[in-house]
Amino acid sequence: MTQPHPQAQISFHPQKWEDDYACPVDLDELEGPTVWEMNLTDLMDFPHGSLPKDDSAQSDALMSHESAPQWIKDWDGPYWIEIQNRLEIENYIEAYLRQMRADELSQNILGAMPGNPDDQAPQEAPNTPSSASGVSL
Repeated sequence: MTQPHPQAQISFHPQKWEDDYACPVDLDELEGPTVWEMNLTDLMDFPHGSLPKDDSAQSDALMSHESAPQWIKDWDGPYWIEIQNRLEIENYIEAYLRQMRADELSQNILGAMPGNPDDQAPQEAPNTPSSASGVSL
């Protein structure tokens, strides 16, 4: 039985400009939650089919995903985004890929084996003369 895949916990870190520096915003000033869940399948497909790095152009694109709160989609100040449960997701992906490789290997081994051992006639030992020492000639 396979485990259900985890939901990604996406964390939005809004900032504001102060003296040409991006500084954290007081969370009491925000219009809604800064963390939302995202389906792992969407996360892997969005935008390049791999897990995006935190605080990167790839993770920044997550703010426009349909599951993001509207106020985050509308944010026009500086920000950064991280995947809070990255280690859990990476462990899940690693286990999933390991299982896929094991399944593929099993199928390859089974495919190389004869169908049913009862279908094969027993093989006789070759009748080869041998020397007095028992070594085949």
